[in-house]
Amino acid sequence: AQKVDLAMEIKGSAETKRDLQPQLEKAIFIAAGESHSAAITEKLTLFTWGNGAFGRLGHNLDIDELIPKQVDDLSQEDVEYVSLGENHSIALSK
Repeated sequence: AQKVDLAMEIKGSAETKRDLQPQLEKAIFIAAGESHSAAITEKLTLFTWGNGAFGRLGHNLDIDELIPKQVDDLSQEDVEYVSLGENHSIALSK
């Protein structure tokens, strides 16, 4: 397996470095399933992470996500509630 240095130096102007920084949002609601989790941000955006088997994360892939990832299929929705079970997730939007 090839090792990747995650602490690589970003070369470029301060503006370029700022543009590459993640835009963090405050979580206003968090839910936990048996092996996956979800958060709704103050902008009513849904993020999920954890065990991705059976499509339970909503990313259209059956792979695990180690860090929160936005659910793209709901990016145009204002997600107000999310509930997680053993092998499923459900989100409610306006």
